[in-house]
Amino acid sequence: MSACEMKRVSIRPRNPNPLFEKWLIQWIDQAPIGEDSKINFLRALKSLRLYPLPLKSGRECRILKGFNLRLCALLDEKLNKYKANGSSKEEQIISPITIDEEITHQETVLNITDKSSKSYVPKYRSGAYAILIALYGQSKLEDYPGYLLKADIIKHGKDFLDSSFTKPEPGSRYTAWSSMATLISKRLVSKVSNPAKFSLTDEGRILAEKLYEQTKRLELDSSQLVNSKTNNKVSYEVAHAGVATNEPENFIIDLEDDNSDGEPKAGHIQVSYGTSRLLSENVVSDSENGSNNQKKRLLSKFASTDTISSCSVTRPNKKQKTGSVKMSSASSVKKALSSQSSSTQLNNHHINPGTAPQIHFILKPNSFDIVLYVDKNETSGSLNVKDDNLLRELDKSGVKYEVKDLKVGDFTWTCRDRSNQNELVLPYIIERKRMDDFAQSIKDRRYYEQKFRLKKSGIENLIYLIENYGNNKNLCLPIESLRQAATNTAIQENFSIKFTNDYKDTAEYLVNFTDILEIMFKSKTLASCDKKNMLPVDINSDLVSLMIFQEFNLASMKSKKMTVSDLFVKMLIQIRGMSVERALAIIQQYPSPYLLKEAYESNDSESVNEKLLAAIKFATGKKIGPALSKIVFRFFCKLQY
Repeated sequence: MSACEMKRVSIRPRNPNPLFEKWLIQWIDQAPIGEDSKINFLRALKSLRLYPLPLKSGRECRILKGFNLRLCALLDEKLNKYKANGSSKEEQIISPITIDEEITHQETVLNITDKSSKSYVPKYRSGAYAILIALYGQSKLEDYPGYLLKADIIKHGKDFLDSSFTKPEPGSRYTAWSSMATLISKRLVSKVSNPAKFSLTDEGRILAEKLYEQTKRLELDSSQLVNSKTNNKVSYEVAHAGVATNEPENFIIDLEDDNSDGEPKAGHIQVSYGTSRLLSENVVSDSENGSNNQKKRLLSKFASTDTISSCSVTRPNKKQKTGSVKMSSASSVKKALSSQSSSTQLNNHHINPGTAPQIHFILKPNSFDIVLYVDKNETSGSLNVKDDNLLRELDKSGVKYEVKDLKVGDFTWTCRDRSNQNELVLPYIIERKRMDDFAQSIKDRRYYEQKFRLKKSGIENLIYLIENYGNNKNLCLPIESLRQAATNTAIQENFSIKFTNDYKDTAEYLVNFTDILEIMFKSKTLASCDKKNMLPVDINSDLVSLMIFQEFNLASMKSKKMTVSDLFVKMLIQIRGMSVERALAIIQQYPSPYLLKEAYESNDSESVNEKLLAAIKFATGKKIGPALSKIVFRFFCKLQY
């Protein structure tokens, strides 16, 4: 197999939930024909068979269509009896189903290496890694006394660490210093005397020297590239032949596609969470050409207005001044973005004078500052930098930011005129969710309203940032379901999705995003534009129309005075399977619940009413479909639906 050939065999359970399926079939057979319970069991069985992941309890089935609280309780009761009888293993039928050519040959070879033959190599920027780097770095100094105390190691190692030597991570009782016991047990570090004096053994010095040299190469490359922390981690691991890269997690996401014949069909989209794609695209290269290609790839992601993948960025070197993303000139940026096509040109030559937006003011190139705005609700209730972790990280980076009362979203950027403080909002907005809040927002339906308000904001590029919290345990929904929800939002609603490890990773992303926006917009002429006249932004144009910040913020304010149509949309999107686009298409024909109810009452046939909305087309040209039309009819005209 050649070095560039890519192949992966994914193994997926053909029947991931055999017990639940077996019991549902039994209940279907026992239920009398025509009973509602039989129909509910059939609907639940169909939904279960489409779900590709194992479910550990009846409670977890609640995320699937057709599983109400009563049915979930019945499954839990049956499962408890099953376990009480001494049967703890579920029957599993495993069959290789998919072959996906995505992982490089290098990764495959590393993954099949016998783990028992590998020497110990600590994880990049872990506690053990930082300790070894600190000990080796100080041992190279002329005045090195032959050992370091604990306080010295913490002082010199904290810059090579993602966590803390003194504070445990959320959900854990261990600090980064706990790794010292592992290093001592593996005879990489020796400990003598009281107070303890630590030094490297011969084996530890050999390993630490390799890590130290590799770290220097990574820092040199990261000053030229804009990659994510994950990318650096991958590069570090691949560089050591003794370390296998982690297999990506594969999830099969069911997307309901409209089917004019009946129930929506489930299409399978395979999404890999992990490092396989990064290995093939973003392994750090020492060549200058490789670095330039990385920049072009990253910048082109921002230039495209219809991308659904998030942009990965990385932590700048702490000794380096913020804004480490450097290009030789503005023409270099233009060249890097020249390959991007745009559906709309904003040059005056391409605008129809009859439809040209009204311009209130213009910001000339290099006459404005790009400022990151942070919503005040994202600051732990305090405007004091010392009291908020995220603000503290932003303050360290030196990025220009302000805390504002944003009416929609959690982060956005403005271009502020240095002379008169006029502000235009850039076409990027971020909604930030910690994983536990993300799960809760889906459960209480806030998730759908927030996405609706973001879409109505007038901002073109919508980004959903999901931040891990501890080990992501004790969530109210399974982690697989949350990833599925995020992926559906990306694919179906054109959001960009970004996962971060913690608040530090989030701060990195914001800092590097700001750097790239400065590269993209600082040399352009910016013209103010009303929200109603906004055109898609063409990043290749020298003239860009942007919304006035004050108008954006006022228009996004939650209004107590709502029209009937606005309220009707909010009602409709609470129905499972009803997207904002579908709801807006329905109110085009039936602007109020009264008019829809009146349309139902004008027909005597229930079957006609069930298909009343089926032929309505929404944004993508697809039809609402009979399945969703039937649900809406039952919602408005039946006591139960």
